[in-house]
Amino acid sequence: MSSLPTHLEPPHLNLSVGFRLPKWPGFVRNAIAVGVRENEAQCSGSGFVPRKFYLRGAQSKPTPDDAKRYIERLVIEKDSRSDLEYIERQDKSEAYTIEVSEDGGALIKISSPLGGLHALETFAQLFFAHSSPSFGSYTPYAPVSIKDSPTFEHRGLNLDISRNWVSPADVMRTIEAMGANKLNRLHIHAHSQIWRTEDLEAVQLHGTDYGVQVFVEIDLPGHTASIGNAYPPLVTAKDVPWPEYALEPPSGQLRLNSSEFPPFVESLLNDLLSRTSHRSSLFHLGGDELNMNAYLLDPTVKSSSYRVLQPLVQAFVDHVISIATAHSLTVIMWEEMVLDWSLTLPRDVIIQTWRGSDDDALGSNLDKG
Repeated sequence: MSSLPTHLEPPHLNLSVGFRLPKWPGFVRNAIAVGVRENEAQCSGSGFVPRKFYLRGAQSKPTPDDAKRYIERLVIEKDSRSDLEYIERQDKSEAYTIEVSEDGGALIKISSPLGGLHALETFAQLFFAHSSPSFGSYTPYAPVSIKDSPTFEHRGLNLDISRNWVSPADVMRTIEAMGANKLNRLHIHAHSQIWRTEDLEAVQLHGTDYGVQVFVEIDLPGHTASIGNAYPPLVTAKDVPWPEYALEPPSGQLRLNSSEFPPFVESLLNDLLSRTSHRSSLFHLGGDELNMNAYLLDPTVKSSSYRVLQPLVQAFVDHVISIATAHSLTVIMWEEMVLDWSLTLPRDVIIQTWRGSDDDALGSNLDKG
């Protein structure tokens, strides 16, 4: 790798962009083209001066007297299955390679649009701001060869917008930071207060622009006191002293044996999932912290017995999975449904563990298969 800096011109000058993506739809090519133009602005507008990257006094940046060389050509092409063969994993969709030459050429090879987004992000991060504002941006990495792919398929964050209000604008800002760090899943936990439907749609669309799949958790059948505000007959143990009927306030759980319960859940989820499934392949049904004592107050159950409740929980989860499957979604649920309720689940259901290593929850889940 040469230490000789290459200076990047401002985004409206001298950069020629070419695409070799013959098999992809026009809207995909257009999305990548938009990403390239935004990437240009990001490169030339870098505000990061890397003083701490080098020893004091070391020559690490171009001087005004240095001859400038510009990146004038950027080509993005679909990989011909040669340069990405170094990846042993079967899923290569996020992989990419970058080649930057000293003569001002840059070649990016990708196997999918996701790989393109990651490659452009890495490309932008090669550039630094000069300590002299009039100089602009430069990269000390020319020539450079980069081959990159993820180790983990799921690299995500969990954001709770129910217990703490988080605006859509703040979530979009979080998505941008996730994209910069190549995280690809944002789990939105929403069991009470949530945004308008158009807010959720805008956040999911913003996630698509940054390679982040945004999926929603509607926590069921516990944590449903908010449903009781609108549909009181559907919820038990609401507006009672919470310590006996919930792990944390407010108490309230769906009445699992009510005849009104299945059509309500079906209506709720069909409305929600028809909106979210266009931009996500996942749906989180929750399933944590279900309190058995709450069903002593449920007139359709009147029992806290595990033997009574377990078949009702199984039937509920089966129903929700069937609805999600009809929308071509993969279901995620918390580990209690397996460890505490011993449910029988389809092989494609994803179990999320959260209770920590003290109880060896992860090991217990793996033991369950």
